Amino acid sequence: MNDDQYFPFEKLHVYQVAKEVLVMAVRNRARFRGLPGELPSQLDRALLSVVANITEATGRQSLADRKRHFAIARGSATEAGGLVEMAVLFGALDEETHQAMRSRLIRVAQMLTGLIR
Repeated sequence: MNDDQYFPFEKLHVYQVAKEVLVMAVRNRARFRGLPGELPSQLDRALLSVVANITEATGRQSLADRKRHFAIARGSATEAGGLVEMAVLFGALDEETHQAMRSRLIRVAQMLTGLIR
């Protein structure tokens, strides 16, 4: 594959890390069944929002528009971090998976903060 056969977002480290967290959530989806309320679907939506807004930002022309989408992604990453903590409280994640998801979400939020500045 040539460089011209990639979307711009595929080269961003923040996209790759955000996608890793989404993959972890998908792989652990069975553990989320039975959690109260809308927690499982809300976690899915938050993680999808992180990835989707990062990808959309790279397709925007104006700097302000890119920053706005990165800011939305950062808010969703923070939301996902809180939801992961709630999932742990209900025993849905083991400590290793919890720490892996948590550390990556923190990193995503930090990288997005840098992209917004």
